[in-house]
Amino acid sequence: MNVALIAPRFPPCYDGAGDHAEHIAEALTAGGNRVLVLTEGDERRHAAPYEVRSVGQSWNARAIRKASGWVFALPASAILIEYTPFNFGARSMAPLALSYAARIRDVPVGTFAHEVFYPPGAAVVRGRAKSRLLAIRDRMVLSNSTAVFVADDEHRRRIVTRCPALGPRVFVVPIGANIEPRAAAACKPDHAAARRRVLAFGVVMPRRRIELLVRALAKLVERGIDAELLVVGRIFDAGYAARCDALARELGLQDRVQLCGALPAADVSAAMQTAHAAVHAAEQGAVASSGALLAVLAHAVPTVVVSTPFDDRAFFECAIFARPEPAAIADALAGILSDRARAAALGSLGQTLYERRFRWERSAGAALAHLAREERFARAAGY
Repeated sequence: MNVALIAPRFPPCYDGAGDHAEHIAEALTAGGNRVLVLTEGDERRHAAPYEVRSVGQSWNARAIRKASGWVFALPASAILIEYTPFNFGARSMAPLALSYAARIRDVPVGTFAHEVFYPPGAAVVRGRAKSRLLAIRDRMVLSNSTAVFVADDEHRRRIVTRCPALGPRVFVVPIGANIEPRAAAACKPDHAAARRRVLAFGVVMPRRRIELLVRALAKLVERGIDAELLVVGRIFDAGYAARCDALARELGLQDRVQLCGALPAADVSAAMQTAHAAVHAAEQGAVASSGALLAVLAHAVPTVVVSTPFDDRAFFECAIFARPEPAAIADALAGILSDRARAAALGSLGQTLYERRFRWERSAGAALAHLAREERFARAAGY
């Protein structure tokens, strides 16, 4: 099948949508599809078995014409669109124009809706008028899609609440991990080492609550547990990273807390496979749309999750949940660090869940399967 992936954010523009687009392109190609990725910015060369073309610096009318020409010259059997209210530009109508052009040519369109329908009070919106305008475009883009894909039930509920008629066309397609191990490798930390390594993975910003983890590390050390905290992930907020470093120095942990920043995928995998435990403290909780949490589970790292009201029950049996308090997090980590058998069993449960429910190849396959089913429905209905 020829698949056109419309992805404004794409490496080297790494963020959640960019990561997702790259993984989907790789998974589709591995599944035997010919993939054309259309993105923005400078022309990029990729040592990958799929083609990447740039439409220019922005998704204006010229970019829409170029993208349409390439897509229909392919010719595309299906179009997949990576969508948020802002990734094409706040005013761009590119996703709507491209999906409309595809539908009148009877080409099915699947939209990965990463974020939609921001409320007026959201930090990225800051106003009722802007929220309404973005919501109108969200509704139009989703309504013009053959199928809409979301990462979890909460995102589906948000869409169906606003647009009940879309219900039959909105599907939960779980994402995969930010970084998958090359094979189902077990976590093999050095148990002979005196110091225990606790890993936190994900973009460094306030909603990751790294300061809470630094204080939990202090509690571990107070109890006589020789431990360190390794924070791996892109530093999105340099000021926040500096404050976390300052807190570590204030608590006398400067030699035990390391913010590594972004690392090559192989180095991230190596760090996970040698960690004694992982801890996930993101404010959004243990949710199926968290590629960072899925990554540590995929690598079989025994994991502590800092509890939130949003936690998905699917993770309750493969992670230890702790209250958002340094002492409670330290208690949970101590339980893993002091019991090798329990740690191994927990890691195995997490990896089994990941293999069974997630993986990028499952995401790509499910999206195409839903798209084919809905297109048959659309034709039968005379759309």
